[in-house]
Amino acid sequence: MGAPSSAILSEFFLQYIESNQIINILTKNKILGYFRHADDILILYDHTSTDNNLLNEFNQIHQNLIYTLEPENNCQIKFLDVTISRANEELKFNIYRKPTYTDTIIPYSSYHPTQQKLAALRYFSNRLNSYPLEQEERDKEKTIIQNIAHNNGFPSHITNKFINKPPPQITNTIPKTKNKNNKKWATLTYVGKETYHIQNLQKFKHTNSIQNQKQPTTSTKSKNRQKRHI
Repeated sequence: MGAPSSAILSEFFLQYIESNQIINILTKNKILGYFRHADDILILYDHTSTDNNLLNEFNQIHQNLIYTLEPENNCQIKFLDVTISRANEELKFNIYRKPTYTDTIIPYSSYHPTQQKLAALRYFSNRLNSYPLEQEERDKEKTIIQNIAHNNGFPSHITNKFINKPPPQITNTIPKTKNKNNKKWATLTYVGKETYHIQNLQKFKHTNSIQNQKQPTTSTKSKNRQKRHI
C-alpha cells in the first residue's frame, strides 16, 4: 500500500510543478480553465487558439510524469463522477459510473455500526441533492439509489428518507462558536446496538478503534466491554 505520507508528498510535488511549470504552459497555450483533483485533470480551451502540441509539452515537464489525453467525444467528457455535456451553448451534468461499477455496499443486515451502513446512502443522496442535475436525470438517479439500497436489504423508508431530503441551505452567516471548555466527553467502544441506547441517554462519543481513545485517565471494564474516559 505504500507509506501513509505518499499521498501528501505527491500533492506537494504536483503543486510545485503547477506553480513553476504548468502555469507557464497554460498561459502560453491560452488555456481557459485548469481543474485538478488528485491525478485527474480537466482542461478547457478554445481549439482555434490552442494547438495539438499541448500534450507533448505536459509530458516534457518531468521524466517520471506521463500524461494521457481523453478528448471530448460527442460533446461529452467524463471527469471524476460527472459527465459534462455541451448542448445549445449550455453545460449539463449527469452522474457517471464506471462500467466496472457494482451496486455492492455494506448490507443492512451487517453488524457494522449504523453510521457506517448508512454512509453510502448518505453519499449518494448528498451527490443527488448538490449536483445541478436535470429533473429527468435526477429521477433516474433516485431509481438507481433505490435499486442499490433494495439489493443490499435496506428498508424503503430509510432510502426514501435520504433521497427525498432537501438540499442543504448555504448561508453567509458565521455560525456561533460554542464554549467547549466546560464539556466533558465519555467514550464508549462500539459493541452493538446497545451502544446507541446508552449514547441516547447521555452525550457520549462512540469509537470503533482503541487508537481513537487519546490519553484516558481512567478505564473500567465490564461484561459488555464498555470503556469510558473523562
